[in-house]
Amino acid sequence: QSVAAVTLENDASQPEHNTLLELNSFPPSLDKKRIGGVVANLGLSPDFTGDTSGASIQVVLQSNNDHWIPLASIPLAEIAEGKKEHVLKVADPAIFEAMPQLYSLRFMLNASHPLTGVIYIDDIGFLLRSNSK
Repeated sequence: QSVAAVTLENDASQPEHNTLLELNSFPPSLDKKRIGGVVANLGLSPDFTGDTSGASIQVVLQSNNDHWIPLASIPLAEIAEGKKEHVLKVADPAIFEAMPQLYSLRFMLNASHPLTGVIYIDDIGFLLRSNSK
């Protein structure tokens, strides 16, 4: 079992350089057309410092049918007290049509102030709908 640990050293979010973690290889057994969301545990290290007001982790799915499917923007203040599980469901059923062509899951940092410490991303999984319709 692995945990993604992204170390920030006075970093602030910058376009094109704000991806914390990108997953673009999925098990062949994953029935992509049934994907209805994502689950993940997120946390900050105890020594995390910086002005986290307005800072967040954005979770995005990418598909050949829709290259930018934002699931959630999770404020860093919400995960500052330790690891917390987040269940992120696809809000618009029309998006389900894009799932069979899914090619990426991204966790991205949105911040305007320098931040130092570690962001943990753990226990990532997909929520599967009971059927593909």
